[in-house]
Amino acid sequence: MKNIWKSISLKFKILIICWSFLVPVLYLLYVTADAYNKDISFAEQERLGISWLRPSVSILNRLVRFESLHFDASKGNAEAIQKMSDVAKEIDVDIDHLKSLQSTVGEKLKFTSVELDARKRSRSSVDAISKYWGELKANALSAKKLNGDDIVAMISDIRGMIAHVGDTSNIILDPDLDTYYLGDVIIGALPQAFDRARQIEDHLNAVSVAGKTDLTAAGPVLAAMTREADLGRIISDITTARAEDGNFYGTNDVLQSKIQAIADGMKKLGDTLASHLDRPRDPKNHAATIGELIQLVSAYQTIFDTTATAMDTMLESRINAYSHKKTTAISVSLALVLIMVLCSYLIISGIAKSIETIAAAVAGEAKNLAGVSDLLDTAIQGATMATTQQSAAIEETVSSMEEMGSMIALTTQNAATTKSDTAEGRQETDRGKGVVNEMVSSMGEIASASDRLQGIIRVINEITDKTKVINEIAFETRLLAFNASIEAARAGAHGRGFAVVAEEVGKLANVSSKAADEVRTLLESSIGQVNSVITDTKSRVDHGQKTTAACAAAFGKVEDSIRRVSEGIERIASAAKEQDIGVKQTNQAMQEMEKVSQASVRTGENLATQSHQLRSTATSLQSSADGMYRIILGGGGKSTSSSRRTPPPEAQPPMQIKPPTEKKPGTALKKVEKNGHTPTLVEPAEAELGRNDSRWNAA
Repeated sequence: MKNIWKSISLKFKILIICWSFLVPVLYLLYVTADAYNKDISFAEQERLGISWLRPSVSILNRLVRFESLHFDASKGNAEAIQKMSDVAKEIDVDIDHLKSLQSTVGEKLKFTSVELDARKRSRSSVDAISKYWGELKANALSAKKLNGDDIVAMISDIRGMIAHVGDTSNIILDPDLDTYYLGDVIIGALPQAFDRARQIEDHLNAVSVAGKTDLTAAGPVLAAMTREADLGRIISDITTARAEDGNFYGTNDVLQSKIQAIADGMKKLGDTLASHLDRPRDPKNHAATIGELIQLVSAYQTIFDTTATAMDTMLESRINAYSHKKTTAISVSLALVLIMVLCSYLIISGIAKSIETIAAAVAGEAKNLAGVSDLLDTAIQGATMATTQQSAAIEETVSSMEEMGSMIALTTQNAATTKSDTAEGRQETDRGKGVVNEMVSSMGEIASASDRLQGIIRVINEITDKTKVINEIAFETRLLAFNASIEAARAGAHGRGFAVVAEEVGKLANVSSKAADEVRTLLESSIGQVNSVITDTKSRVDHGQKTTAACAAAFGKVEDSIRRVSEGIERIASAAKEQDIGVKQTNQAMQEMEKVSQASVRTGENLATQSHQLRSTATSLQSSADGMYRIILGGGGKSTSSSRRTPPPEAQPPMQIKPPTEKKPGTALKKVEKNGHTPTLVEPAEAELGRNDSRWNAA
């Protein structure tokens, strides 16, 4: 399958793809035709319903007449008996017509036992109505009294049949307003009007039998319902249908010209009958009123026949319109499809021819491009050789500058190391001087503490003086106590209490004097000890102050010496740094030149590679042109290589150029050996780059 597809030319491949889009177009055409067919089937189903309604409504009409004739025949009217027999035969014909329709369109209108049972309308089947009519007819023609309920039941079954036809034939769902309202006339309004006529007939017969006018109370009600529910509805539906008729498939002659006159005559008959029902009637006028009713029923039948004919004609016009639209749509669509197929074939054929021309032009340009790439490759090789030689010379110069830079960098590094060590020594000296200064400060604080001890001695002396004062006070107190004792003795019995007090005071004075002496003794001993401590401390503090002063002076001299050494090293480091900066700048300039040279070499190599790629691209372009021809013309098409050009020259490999090895700053100094304290430079084995090295030779 894959090979078959490859063998098809591009033109037919594109045509196949384009024509594949016709599938949804044809599907849409099918959907459109199917929609029209459904509309046509919808209208045809309505026509089937109308054909079924014709005998059904005719039976309603004849049942009303049959009941009226039976009433006259029951009174011995021979003419009525004959007419009743004729009407029964007409009803038989209608039922036979229904049986014929049952066999042809019964299933389409769902008049099967299953469908009728599902809708609870089994009594409205043709067989059930035929059987019921047979029994009713036999009873009526055998001179038996006809039960009015039998006629009511049969009319109810016929109306059920008409309702079933309205449901299954789509008449009640008609999409056009004109036929919708006509459908309401034949499905709803007229069957109801026939049933109302039967009610009026029963009412008039009851009045006639009773021979009284007091049974006419129902007359106005029946008259109002006849005017509004029957005649009004029919006239309104017909008027609306006539107004809407021109909006759909043209005007209908029957609807516009005939039906209105019939409707007006029907209305006139209905108004006359209703006016007679509004007022009491003499039972003797029964026959005249029944005659008016029979005329109205005949008008109902005429309205039905005319309306059914008009609706059937309008449905036929709708079917013809849908068929015409379907035929037009299919014809126009097929014509457009054929035009599109033809246009696509012509357009794609032109496109394929243009692509073939472009492929030939591309092949010629590819050949020219291959020749240009060969010339460019030769020029690039010459330029690359000159650039390579220049790069080798620059690299040797850069190597020498790197060696000088390495020596200066080593000197700068040693100077920086020495400067760092000197700075550290200076910092240590500064810290030692700080410690000595702290010691001097501490010795001063110790001397200050000795001075504070002298203050303590002065306080102790003052306490001693106060103790002497206490001794004197105690002595005076003893004297006073002694004198008091003497005076108490003189007083005799009256001075005994005072003598006791004087004695106690004397004891206290002795105790105070003793304690003051002990305190004075302790203070004198403390003063001696403190003086001894102060003397010893002061001697040691003086010696310490002298020693710390000597240390501070020595640290000051060391600090000055270190400062002078540091300044000298700093000047050496600054000079070495300036030299290093100069060499680095020179080395950087040479390295930039080397980079430029190496970039030129790489550019030449890239150009050579690009030239080779250009030549390969030209060959690939020619192959693509050949492939394009095969695609355009299919598997059997000619290629451009055999019909429009000679093969391109064999592609040569690109020139291989290995650029000089890039070196980082200082790489020329490969190893430093130490002999004692003198560094010796050892040159690397590759320091001398030979110009005859194989890596410089062009391919």
